Amino acid sequence: MVQRRIPRPRDLAPLLRFKAWESNTKKRRLAQALTLDGLRLIPQRRTPQAPYERAARAIEFKLRSLGAASPSISSAHNTTSNVVS
Repeated sequence: MVQRRIPRPRDLAPLLRFKAWESNTKKRRLAQALTLDGLRLIPQRRTPQAPYERAARAIEFKLRSLGAASPSISSAHNTTSNVVS
């Protein structure tokens, strides 16, 4: 059986440091966005609601039209419609 030991302070020091502050706000926001939803939130917070919604609807329409033209591009809710019972 392996004996547990208390970590040495010098082993923990790199883990306990504060992150360096990033002065470039664009880099800082992109570093915080870990998912696609996080990336979508960045312009949603910075853009007025009406232009953002119009652009989001246009992108959604374009993705739907590409999905109809190409069977390889499909959304998550359309994946079960091709199942044969």
